[in-house]
Order: sequence, then structure tokens, then C-alpha cells
Amino acid sequence: MSAFKRREPTTSQQIKGTKVSPSNASLHLSSGSAAIDDLLGGSAGGRGGLGIGTNTINLVVETDPHSTYSDILLNYFYSQGLKSSHKLLSIGIDGSKSMWTSAGSTDNEKSDNEDSALDHNEGRGESKIAWRYENMKRFETSINQNYNDGDFLSTFDLTQNVPLSTINKAKERSLLKEIEVNDYDKLIQEIKHVCDDHNKNPTSVLRIAIRNLGNWEYGDKATDKVELFKFIYKLRSIVRSTKYAAAYISTHSDNIDKETLNRLLYILDSCIALESFSDAPHRATAFAPNHGLIHPLMTSRLNSLNSPSNRHSLLRGGLIAGENNLAFKLRRRKLVVETLHLDVEGGKGERRTTPSNSSISVEETQERIKKANLHEGHNHTGNEVEIESTSSTVRFANDNDEETPPPSTKKKGPRRVAFQSDKPELYEF
Repeated sequence: MSAFKRREPTTSQQIKGTKVSPSNASLHLSSGSAAIDDLLGGSAGGRGGLGIGTNTINLVVETDPHSTYSDILLNYFYSQGLKSSHKLLSIGIDGSKSMWTSAGSTDNEKSDNEDSALDHNEGRGESKIAWRYENMKRFETSINQNYNDGDFLSTFDLTQNVPLSTINKAKERSLLKEIEVNDYDKLIQEIKHVCDDHNKNPTSVLRIAIRNLGNWEYGDKATDKVELFKFIYKLRSIVRSTKYAAAYISTHSDNIDKETLNRLLYILDSCIALESFSDAPHRATAFAPNHGLIHPLMTSRLNSLNSPSNRHSLLRGGLIAGENNLAFKLRRRKLVVETLHLDVEGGKGERRTTPSNSSISVEETQERIKKANLHEGHNHTGNEVEIESTSSTVRFANDNDEETPPPSTKKKGPRRVAFQSDKPELYEF
């Protein structure tokens, strides 16, 4: 009998909507998006992405202040908490505008698949592939989100909003608490009070969702970098000491500049940057139909020497395939994260150029002159052909005139060298 015994993930059986990482044995919860779960925690042996680890602080930065893609990811985190019946602390989020699951999920999945197939086959017409490839799986560039992974991950529809009855029911069961945005000192006190109540009976996961950190709504000290660093340090200390708690924060580049963000990476556990194409139309045309790039600036490595995302993420490529370029696009029903690549035929912006109108007109003029010269040359009327120019008149002789054949110039071939086998020291030139 073997002395080795398999460890069963007993923690995930006790807490609803969680997974245990095989890398560091820490508890994970879903962000609401299958692709983001894969980027942050990697995929555990093909069982789907692990998502966000507990006792961690995760930040989503929007580089374009005119876009709100970071709020969509935050709403995914909010909606998944309600769907999994987790405790949720909402700061500055309007829950009624978050997405929710649709009753006809199968029809929505079919429409999404048809849209992606049209994008993939655009410009090919009715061409068919070889018979040996017909039964093969279609090339996928993203994580398939059209499935329900129990209570861990649900399929949300952007066209559906959270019912008010669901929000009221969560408040009655003390699973949802909404806090208005205050200054950093008052906000950290309220967060600590909620976390202390959660530690008394940690039977579920506590999700902390903070929207647009560093905005003017956070008081006079919102733009103070020192106060921002103090708030993050205190929040990390609270989340580390709270059992089964995770914080998810969104912000814009106007609130946190690049220098401050680089320093925050030493405090945060994970950070994702969304670079939108809304302020660069030429990039939107070049990378169509994507709406922006996504950069995983930092992934969580809590309780491990190396981040599990570096080894097990399917979108990032892992250690074998290297680092992939990632992009996102907002469809009608969901936000998709996929690898950035050109299509088989070069995509919508394929590099096929046509001659300009000026070059086409010059070529047509040259062809007409050649045809006219040939026609007059074969005409044995004895007349001369005159071509008038702005400076002078040039006359050419016709076929009746005596033509002197051009001297024959034969090109000399390369010099040959003969080699005699019986006299290896002699060469003939």
C-alpha cells in the first residue's frame, strides 16, 4: 500500500463558490469573467481559471479617462458575488446597473458564437476547407465563457441588469452592504468594521469592491499620493488579517499617474491595465474589431515563489509558448479578452495595396502611345508620323525607309575551366 495519500480540497466543499489552488493551496474566488480568472490565477489543470486569491488586493487601471471598461470588470466582480451568495461590500457602485444572467442563456450563447464565427470567416466568401480539417476544433483565441461552473462562475449578459428584488434580498440576509464614498480615513474605518464582523463568523467569502479610487469624490486628500499609499497599506493589512476576504479596485489614469502606479505595484498583489483605442482612431482601424489592449502588469504570487498565472495561464501562453499580446473587445452581451493576432488572410486591415489613380493614368497613356506607334509603323502609306511638343516637332521615319539592323551583340558566357583527372595539376582555360 502506498504511503502517499491524495489531499481532498475540503475547504472548497465548505464554502460556496470557491476553488482551492493546487499550486499554493490557497482559496480562490471568481472575478465573474473566465478570461480574467485565467489571467489572474491561471487554469488549474483544464478545470477553468482560478481567479482571485483570498487575502489579496487587485487593481484594474483604465488608461483612457473617457472609457469605462474598468467599471465593467468591477461590475462582473459585483454580480458574481451576488450570484454566489457571498458577502459583498460595495463602495461607490450602483448595483442596479450591473449585469445579470439571462433566462434564455442558450439562445444568447448561440448568437455570440455566430457573431464570432462571422468575424472569423469575414472576407472568405463560401470557401470550404479541406475534408481532413472539417472535424477539427475551430481555432479559438479566448477562454470560452459560455458555461456555468457551478456556483464558482456564471455566464452574465450585459443586456440584463440585476433585479431590484435580488439586491433587496441580499441586503435582508446581510450579504450586501453599500457604503458611500468618503475620505480615506472614514472609509478605512468602515471597511475595518465590516471585516471585524466577518471574522466573527467566516462561513462565506467577503468581497470588497471599490470603484474609481483616487477620484475627487474621496475628499480633499484624494490627489495626495502619501494619503493614497497610506490607504492601500492599511487596506492590505486589513485584508491580510481577514479570513476569506479579497479586494477589487478600479481607477483611471487621471487619478493615478504612471509613476505612482509603478510604486503601487510593490504593494498590490495583482494589477491589470486596460489601454483603450477610443483616443486613437488609427489604432482602432489597425486592430479591428478589438477595442483595446490589456496588460497584466502584475499577477498574484501570495504563498508561492512564482505566480501560478505565469505557468498555467492559457491566454498568456505559459512558460513554453512565451508571453502573448492580449486585446479586449466589448460585444453586445459580454466583454471578451483574446490574444491579439492577424487573421489567416491578414484581418480587416490586410496589407493589399492597389496602384494610385495617377499611376494608373500614366500607364494607360503609355499603352495608348505604344499601340499608336505600332499601328502607324505597319501602315505602308509613306507618310511621316509627327508628334508635336511644346518646344519643337520631332519627325520619325516610317517602314519605307531603309532600316539598318542593329549590330548583333552576343553576350559572352562565363569562363569555363576544364579539369583533367589524369593530370590534376593542369587546368585548361
